[in-house]
Amino acid sequence: MKNIKAAFFDFDWTLFDHRIRQFTPSSISALNRLHQNGVLLFLDSARNQHSLKGLGTYNLIPFDGAGLNNGGAAITKDGKTLYQDVLNQETLSSLIGLCEKRGLSYLLVNTKKTYRVLNSPDDPYYKAHYSVFYEYPPVDVPKNENIEGVICFQVFCPESYDREFQKLGDFHFNRFAPSTFEITASSFQKGKAVDAFLKEYGIKKEEAIAFGDDLNDIDMFRHVGTSVCLGNGKEEAKLAATLITDDMKDGGIKNALIKLGLID
Repeated sequence: MKNIKAAFFDFDWTLFDHRIRQFTPSSISALNRLHQNGVLLFLDSARNQHSLKGLGTYNLIPFDGAGLNNGGAAITKDGKTLYQDVLNQETLSSLIGLCEKRGLSYLLVNTKKTYRVLNSPDDPYYKAHYSVFYEYPPVDVPKNENIEGVICFQVFCPESYDREFQKLGDFHFNRFAPSTFEITASSFQKGKAVDAFLKEYGIKKEEAIAFGDDLNDIDMFRHVGTSVCLGNGKEEAKLAATLITDDMKDGGIKNALIKLGLID
């Protein structure tokens, strides 16, 4: 396995343990050692850049780039955007208009920030979302400013509103919690970010490895030569991986990297 030049990592339940609401210490140490051994490190996550930075991700691990919002964009550590799938302005205007008509709170996500528009400081669906999902808080939309390059639109509301929003355009709709759904320009393709980084750095598929735990990581697995599923992962992800390692809380990433001969 000494020919590995790039490693891709999911975030939630792969690097970040929600049981303790922090990164697994053994993974931080292992990834730093891996990077010191000359392997480029990349995130490939459902998270957005605002959240990743706010949680101190880049201060702990020297990532060379990140795939954001399930493959919605890919950016390098120096801020170069390799691609971004943005919602068109007509669709965005329709989504915002419906939120305002129905009095719903929403988020606008681009590759730099996550902005919020709250219907009320006590919006029960907004509060319900953040009581479950550990996120870095979004910022309020500046007055009289249009947010450009929106790659994800997130709405806080019950499922009864879903069909009304789904009729507004050709986009990918994902209801991922009772309180929240998100809309992106295209379907989740983590492998698209993998391909963009491999092309940018001149690395072959066989020279890349990926770590994940969930269904959306299966696409990432298909675009690398070696794939590793954490022991706490979904069964479908385990079946798609070339190696199953231990639970993240038991040092799954570190143990796999040692087993593969990528770190001592």
